[in-house]
Amino acid sequence: MTKVSIVIPIYKVEPYIERCINSVLQQTYRHLEVILIDDCSPDRSMEIARDCIRRSNCCDLEFKFFKHECNRGLSAARNTGTDAATGEYIFYLDSDDEIIHECIEIMVKVTEVFPNVEIVQGHRKIIPHNSSSDYLILKDIEYIDDNNWIREHFYCWDERLPVTAWNKLIKSNFLKTNSLSFKEGIIHEDELWMFHVTKKMSKLYVVKEYTYNHYIVPNSIMSSISCSESAHYWGIILEEIAKCFDEPFYDRQVAVYLNQMINHLDNIKNDTQAYRKLAKRFGAILTKKGYPFLSLSLLCYVYTLSINRHKKGKHMLLNKIIKIGK
Repeated sequence: MTKVSIVIPIYKVEPYIERCINSVLQQTYRHLEVILIDDCSPDRSMEIARDCIRRSNCCDLEFKFFKHECNRGLSAARNTGTDAATGEYIFYLDSDDEIIHECIEIMVKVTEVFPNVEIVQGHRKIIPHNSSSDYLILKDIEYIDDNNWIREHFYCWDERLPVTAWNKLIKSNFLKTNSLSFKEGIIHEDELWMFHVTKKMSKLYVVKEYTYNHYIVPNSIMSSISCSESAHYWGIILEEIAKCFDEPFYDRQVAVYLNQMINHLDNIKNDTQAYRKLAKRFGAILTKKGYPFLSLSLLCYVYTLSINRHKKGKHMLLNKIIKIGK
């Protein structure tokens, strides 16, 4: 029977952790190893999680507990859980979210039909917006055995393969053989992680069912981060990604991440210091890669005008810039 390791990083989620743990305890699939990583949480999150597990009296599930000596962040917690995992597959679950009762069972059934699948991707719902956020690009596909297809649909504009690490059943050997860990000390870590994952992944299956409820919660890391802090970490991510641009997707890679760059420049245009720092950082990347270093301030201005006038204006603009570089 296939063993699945569910990795749950825990930090300052006291109001939500019981909901998360209960969703695991109620799984219809029972051959589970549940790994909880206390990232030095200052509240009662871990105590509540332990109490919830104790009250459930679930003897058929295996639980492992780890505690960091200091707060090291989500990436480090996931890495700790990955290193400790002994299951054939790993599932990352954020501690303020929950999975439906049949989530793991649905995904494991896929691995029985496609034993070589590297990632099984589920669909999600976003709460409390009462919106069913299905991934449009994934509506008409099931099994993909083609790295080029996967990368082509990752380096795209609007309908992109899901970047998030959660809601994926991932073959452990695939992660560990390819050293696909999370970069520590940053936010937006999933974006960098998924960039490296798609370069290695060729076997993907998409289930049609909703398997995951993603909650938009107040005071989360992502909701409390400032634009300048976000831009700082995006700068780190873009620098690393730019070192790995490769053929035959070189143009697409530069275009999609230049698009990310412009978005962040526009978001922090009132923060002069952060604006200049990030513009200089990505300008150096463009220059190093042989592309003309245009005025990113002017580029931002044209970008804003074009996107307001035409839905695809930014794509047309960026494509022209890429062609100039060639």
